[in-house]
Amino acid sequence: MKNSDWHVEDIKCALRKRRISIRSLSIAAGLSPSTFNNALRVSYPKAERAIAKALGVEPETIWPSRYEYKSNKFQHEISQNSFCQRNQY
Repeated sequence: MKNSDWHVEDIKCALRKRRISIRSLSIAAGLSPSTFNNALRVSYPKAERAIAKALGVEPETIWPSRYEYKSNKFQHEISQNSFCQRNQY
């Protein structure tokens, strides 16, 4: 079964339980107070990393769909390199 992204409200709730707001994370990163709200809707790696760090998890845990392609591409590159090495290309 494929992992799904956390629901936006689950992310907000998890932050609230730690007494952290999206706004405060954005300001701490030196950005506009509303900037990190974008990460809840679209991929924004800098914000994703900050939110994940505040929650004590990896961004891939919160947004697996955003990192699935990158992971698959990396695995493909590894397998291609292994093939080339085995066949002395």
